[in-house]
Amino acid sequence: MNRAANGGRKKRGTDMLKVLEHQGFDAIQGVGGWVWFKTDSHEVLHRSFVYAPPIALDNGQAVRERYRLAARMMQFPNQQPLTAQNWIPRELGTYVTFNWKMIDAFHYSETLVDELAGAEGVFADVLDGIKNDPTGPQVDLLNDLVAHFGERATVLGDAKLPVTPKSERLMFAIELTNAQAAQRTIDKAMSTDPNAKKRMFGNQVIWEIVNEEASEVPALQIDGGFGGFGDEPEEDEEKPVLPNSAVTVAHGHLLISSHVDFIVDLLKQVAAPDSLG
Repeated sequence: MNRAANGGRKKRGTDMLKVLEHQGFDAIQGVGGWVWFKTDSHEVLHRSFVYAPPIALDNGQAVRERYRLAARMMQFPNQQPLTAQNWIPRELGTYVTFNWKMIDAFHYSETLVDELAGAEGVFADVLDGIKNDPTGPQVDLLNDLVAHFGERATVLGDAKLPVTPKSERLMFAIELTNAQAAQRTIDKAMSTDPNAKKRMFGNQVIWEIVNEEASEVPALQIDGGFGGFGDEPEEDEEKPVLPNSAVTVAHGHLLISSHVDFIVDLLKQVAAPDSLG
């Protein structure tokens, strides 16, 4: 489940800006915001605004959905003001949280995945393989995991001391409506992955994924369309974007981290009273 996202042979020639335009993201017409340095409660506070009005038909009437194709992923409903969760540690370099209809976003990503892969049906084939391949995890990703996504996403980041070029740690937290069911799905999927190692922190199961440098499945790599002029041959295997990663379910969230020790540090600090929430 994880190899195709991390390594493989680099494919040249994909213009990411054109792909996003094809997928309806040209609806974004402006981005702005405000930045405050050293408020009463924060060192830096940034509030952003994105102007993306609903698309209209040729006759000027609005369509049933605000956007088209993968751009329909942009569903960030307004709700009550968000406050930091009570399990968020204060010692962070980055904390971003927002409302997002992630179940819908997952479905709407299909055309984007297919275009990036260069063939229609790739998204559906991958899901079918994960579910039905006898040598795979045999997990129904849609019904056993994605169906339990809530509507709040959170991004955490810090730098492990002492600071080096490899100090940055990232974590993505997905709110869950059924944490126990999600944990069972993760356990089933990871238990069949030869690169996944089961770690324990107290009674907490953490799966660490260690990507092998060799024998990886070729995967799509995007250079953003800013490469040199002229045709270039495909390069040899590239190192994974995340050499290692980790996943667990804790505090009602699916936690996906670039480092297993980031998850452990977060779990350790929850008992401390000095939280961001």
